[in-house]
Amino acid sequence: MITVSIGRDESDSRLDRVVRRSLPLTPLSVVYKLIRTGVVRLNGSKAHASSRLREHDLIEIMVDKEESPETAGDRREALCRLFHTGFFRKNFHLLFEDDYLLACLKPAGLVVHAGTGHGGNDSLIALAESYLLNSAPGEDDTPYLMHRLDKDTSGVVVIAKQRRTVRLLGEQLRRRNLTKWYCAFCHGAVQPKRGRILLPVERTSGRRSGMKMIVSGTGKEAESFYTVRRVYDDVTEVRIQLLTGRTHQIRVHFASIGFPLVGDARYGDREKDRVLFKRFRLKPRLFLHASTLSLHHPFHHTPLTIRAPEPTVFRALRCGEHSGG
Repeated sequence: MITVSIGRDESDSRLDRVVRRSLPLTPLSVVYKLIRTGVVRLNGSKAHASSRLREHDLIEIMVDKEESPETAGDRREALCRLFHTGFFRKNFHLLFEDDYLLACLKPAGLVVHAGTGHGGNDSLIALAESYLLNSAPGEDDTPYLMHRLDKDTSGVVVIAKQRRTVRLLGEQLRRRNLTKWYCAFCHGAVQPKRGRILLPVERTSGRRSGMKMIVSGTGKEAESFYTVRRVYDDVTEVRIQLLTGRTHQIRVHFASIGFPLVGDARYGDREKDRVLFKRFRLKPRLFLHASTLSLHHPFHHTPLTIRAPEPTVFRALRCGEHSGG
């Protein structure tokens, strides 16, 4: 069986399109037959090919392993080997673990799941699966991402160890009962010192720019709350709480009010970035970090707060140190 947990980037996609991407070697006519006959299940139920997906939906494709692009045995072996690589040691950092959940510190530059240009095991979810295969070799449960971070953003990511955890924790996510705090650095002196940004965003695309999110009156509701921590000459450190979780929400919101995030290659100010990175001899990166995530444990029913240590390069910029990042 192949399972797919829907993230922000796939929200509002059609079911058939996601299934086609999951079965790239399967003829289109067969894909539609699998959906029509109930071999494909959406949140445990039969669904139409045109069904629109929501974040945290779970798709189950009950096909033989031979219908997958790689056999289950080959993939399991590859994931077991991944545990012993330098790539694993560099990119997999546990912040919390119990029988139900993993929380990881995702470094900037690592994708959370396979996608365009990332079809192998170079993702956070592959690293988590490798870890579980080696730490609990007798278990057959598959880990599921409960939320996403952009490739260029670092910080806390929560992963469910079993499907039953997905269903319980997914309900919290839908009801927005999780609290997410981010640390970021922006160009300019952000005013006012505290504020709430209410700007709807929607997806757009162009031949040169690719997929981008823009502020639009026809977009989806997006709300961010921020507090200025300190202004350093022409750079401001802010603490941000996400009240909704739209794709690129923080980056788009701050660029739209005139204070783009430092190192944001898509929505930022490249010339200001160039000058700043040269001044402090910093390696280019997005200065956005998911620092804290609070939730109610889906089984223990107790508050759980997970904090991710900030990147050392943030301290270099804050203190004005000349660091290589």
